[in-house]
Amino acid sequence: MNQIEQFLENLSSREKILIYLTTILLAILLSFHFYHSYLKSFFNHEFFIQSNDMDKIITTNQDLNQQIKQLEKELVFIQDKIKSYENYLNVFNKNHETYIKNLQNLAL
Repeated sequence: MNQIEQFLENLSSREKILIYLTTILLAILLSFHFYHSYLKSFFNHEFFIQSNDMDKIITTNQDLNQQIKQLEKELVFIQDKIKSYENYLNVFNKNHETYIKNLQNLAL
């Protein structure tokens, strides 16, 4: 222990700050690892949620998200079709009276 104390006393302030920062960084990384590995499973068991139920919920959620994406794509496709049909209708839905008058003027 005395050797460690002597080593730390001989370090400059810059080196001490670097050691403190790396220690803090490692502590943060360790806490994230601890959360992902232990606390998630602890809270799942603590609230009486079985892993099978969680897996079923996750898979149904993923399936529903995929269905939503597929339906959104279909909706966009149908909206594009509707726009093209509206354009066709606009072409055929012009004022026919002006066409008839123009044809009569050309016939004279």
